[in-house]
Amino acid sequence: NEIYNIRSNERKVISQNYAEYNNIFVAINNIPNGFTETKNNIQISITKYLEKLSELQGIENEKFYKEGFSDAISLIFNCYKEY
Repeated sequence: NEIYNIRSNERKVISQNYAEYNNIFVAINNIPNGFTETKNNIQISITKYLEKLSELQGIENEKFYKEGFSDAISLIFNCYKEY
């Protein structure tokens, strides 16, 4: 099914995001050991942010699918009414 296939441009974006995510943690790991608590707090903050971002994307996806389903049903009923 086309919807489940990852296109090359999508694959590129995923790869770039993964590289950026790794760069952040490389930068954090380069913070001197004397700042362990700061490093940990940065990592926790980033993780919480990404979890919230993922949650928001899930909410947006749910709204999109519900609207799409409703639109499809409405279209079917409208076509049925015309006949």
